[in-house]
Amino acid sequence: MATPVTFTLGKYEIIEQLGQSANAMVYKAYHRDIDRYLAIKVFRPQYDDDPEFGEHFRQESRKIARLQHPHIVPLFDYGNEDDVWFLAMAYIQGGTLADLMDGGPLPLPQVDKILRGVVSALDYAHRKGIVHRDIKPNNILLDTEGHALLTDFGIANIVGSGTIFLGQENASEPGKDEAEDRQHDIYALGSVTFEMLTGQPPYQAATYAASMLLRANGPVPSVSRLREQIPQAVETTMQRVMAKNPEERYPTALDFYEDFSRAFHSDDSVVEINLGMRSQAQAVTAVSPEAGAAPDSTLILDGLDVEEAPSKPKRRVWRVALVAIAMLAAVSVILGSVAARPALSLGSLTFSTSASAGDLGYLKLDALPSPASGKHYVAWLENSSTQAQTKMGSFALNDLGTGSLAYADPDGNALLSLYDRVVISAETDDTTSSPGVILYSGQIPAQLSPILTELLVKSNQLPPEASIVSATYGPATKPLNSLLDGLVAEAGIGEMHSGLAAKAPNIGALKVHAEHTINIMLGTKDDYNGNGRGENPGRKIGVPFFLDKIDALVNSNAETKATFGRILACTQNMRTWMNRVIAFEHDLLDTDDINKITSQKNESTGLATDMMEGIDANQNGEIEFIDGECGLQQITDYALHMASMNLVAEAS
Repeated sequence: MATPVTFTLGKYEIIEQLGQSANAMVYKAYHRDIDRYLAIKVFRPQYDDDPEFGEHFRQESRKIARLQHPHIVPLFDYGNEDDVWFLAMAYIQGGTLADLMDGGPLPLPQVDKILRGVVSALDYAHRKGIVHRDIKPNNILLDTEGHALLTDFGIANIVGSGTIFLGQENASEPGKDEAEDRQHDIYALGSVTFEMLTGQPPYQAATYAASMLLRANGPVPSVSRLREQIPQAVETTMQRVMAKNPEERYPTALDFYEDFSRAFHSDDSVVEINLGMRSQAQAVTAVSPEAGAAPDSTLILDGLDVEEAPSKPKRRVWRVALVAIAMLAAVSVILGSVAARPALSLGSLTFSTSASAGDLGYLKLDALPSPASGKHYVAWLENSSTQAQTKMGSFALNDLGTGSLAYADPDGNALLSLYDRVVISAETDDTTSSPGVILYSGQIPAQLSPILTELLVKSNQLPPEASIVSATYGPATKPLNSLLDGLVAEAGIGEMHSGLAAKAPNIGALKVHAEHTINIMLGTKDDYNGNGRGENPGRKIGVPFFLDKIDALVNSNAETKATFGRILACTQNMRTWMNRVIAFEHDLLDTDDINKITSQKNESTGLATDMMEGIDANQNGEIEFIDGECGLQQITDYALHMASMNLVAEAS
């Protein structure tokens, strides 16, 4: 429990103590000038007597501040006030991974989601030449949507060169050089994954010394012995990442996650088609009966990276199998009767979501030849209309010619709103600001761009209310751009008020929030609770407006319906669930006894959540594009994956 405190540290008003460690204390603070809560890490007084600590602190803090990644807690400020050294970081409200694991092992989809975020952060830092050296559950924070953020980069370096605070929850250890430190980061990440899967650290003993002895001399523990039904492929992956010999472990965090993700999906039959052998490229092509005469037209399925929806632990979204089936169903319409010749699958750029749809890009390469001597590969994003471009970064290939790269716009913009093409060049100089000869490229299919733009980037169909820059709650605090922006805002605020009605302490509050829920959902401003005024704290547009626009877009012609038609099941599900929410909220408005409508409150809240996340109604482990299952999250995921850019070699 947080400890109340009141004092000031320069421009920061310290509100309460959040926690402490061997080297620092962490507080929640308020910065009045910018009206923002921050987390302040204050280092203990023992460092004040070290004459070299100040300069060392500044150097390491500058390194940390340069880390800009959606899954790394940003450092906003650092300094010294009245001989107190401090770091000011973003305040994350969702708690730590350690808090989450108090309830025991996590569901596999949740482990996969958390691990994906942490790996993308760690790989980014390693490519920047920065190691963490203290990866443990307490240093992995979760925001209110369940996204993982890695914190305390460089703290081990700040508090003492080579000094590591080892404990049962942290399997890291100091290395002799940066390469070894990266290896120990990956080992520690494997230990954290073990704990997520089993609910306990890998080496448990009565004393710290005994646990360290077990780690040094005991066998690598088995996750499947501690948790039934763990796929054997997951067990194999965990044995490798925690191998005693560092040379037997994964060379990068992304290599570990790639194998873990494949192992996690090992029961999905289509995954073998898409991902198969890592050294073997695969493609699915559409070939017309008339062979011969048209340019290459190939739908590449290899290398898709499926992003899971932020979901409850018991839920699991659709997988690669569904994407592949959907794309295969659409290929004959998208490509028409154009003849196609087999093309080598070189990987793809897929999009994911941190703060907004498509703001994260993951580039996966398969079977690329090594670049010419003295050169290295660099990936770039481009806008094919404006020719604007940005450098994603350079990447290395392993012995099989595979590599990975994660990227987020430094200004937090959705990449899909800026770029529609990815290219790869081979460069000799890291400082180059534009690509040389383009060797490989991929682009969002032109046939899909208009619909993807309306769904994810910018819609011309939004009413004036969409441009409001502030409103009473949450998602309505920024202008809306796309149809899915609007649907997320209205359905999300409706879900919030359904929950507020369910938690209301008295009849008056219950009826206020029931009225809010109905008006937000419908876009109305009617007086349902009889207080003489109708209230709607949302955008006053309503969920049906956006569902109708999406349906019309999909049904605009045979080609779009063939490609995107399966999301019509999701929009219909959302309508059905919304109508049931409204019916239950009317029940709340009609009652005079708050104790008699508990089931209606729970039903309404559950259905509002189903609208956002979907539900595995048939309990087969998948949220499918069928009646009664898929919702808003599945529409968003489907649109993002249709925006994938599949890489092919440039024509010579």
